[in-house]
Amino acid sequence: MNNTGFSKLMAIFFLLATSGIAVFAQQADVTRRTTAITYPLDDTVDVQFKGTTRFPRMKGEARVKRTTKSQTKIDLSVEKMPPI
Repeated sequence: MNNTGFSKLMAIFFLLATSGIAVFAQQADVTRRTTAITYPLDDTVDVQFKGTTRFPRMKGEARVKRTTKSQTKIDLSVEKMPPI
């Protein structure tokens, strides 16, 4: 194979490899939905957490207290959280 043919082959390989990475990155996105919550002023609310399909054994709880209109205190406890 001459030098020009090898260069063309390498260029095609590079384009195919990088387009595969772009497709993989697009498929890695996961759609999520978040609900906003306003907690009552000067009240403490207990929130229980349970595992997801990704971390089924993980669980926890939070104590949420809205102290002012712009400040909220959260005490969080998590169990069986895997290392990242």
